[in-house]
Amino acid sequence: MIRSLSLFLMLISTSAFADLSEGQPAPNLLGKDVKGNPVTVDAFRGKVLVVTFWASWCGPCRKELPALNALQNAVGTELIQVVAINSKEDPKTINGIMRQMKDRQIISSQDRTGAIGDTYDVQAFPNLWIINPSGNIVFHKVGYGEDSLKGIAQKIIEVLHEYNPGALNRPAGES
Repeated sequence: MIRSLSLFLMLISTSAFADLSEGQPAPNLLGKDVKGNPVTVDAFRGKVLVVTFWASWCGPCRKELPALNALQNAVGTELIQVVAINSKEDPKTINGIMRQMKDRQIISSQDRTGAIGDTYDVQAFPNLWIINPSGNIVFHKVGYGEDSLKGIAQKIIEVLHEYNPGALNRPAGES
């Protein structure tokens, strides 16, 4: 009886993550960085957080990562942070791809078992989420296309304006 109840509770908690939608709190854990430290949503409170799940064998992912890196480099890390979560690959593969990006400011994390992707219900790659400065999901996009970058950038601008009006009017580095 207790075993059945435990299994039932696990299924309920798992399905709660499978139905993530706009306005809901984002699952906190985003993997581990290259040093093995946890990367969390809470660590970036006050910033717009762009989270993408990717894999090295995914052609669209390999196009999206440099575009997100260029966005991060253009805007800086004061108001926005991009976290690229690799799914189920070895650190050597991840580091090889990340080293190809010049002046990388995006944070690379690893989801070795796929458990973090499961909390975000990742079924396909790339899988991008935008999280507002309060830690709630405001946008979700599966797949990549050159035209989708405009929509992603526009959503980031909207969230920045909502949480930090005038932030984009100030020179970089000014609070």
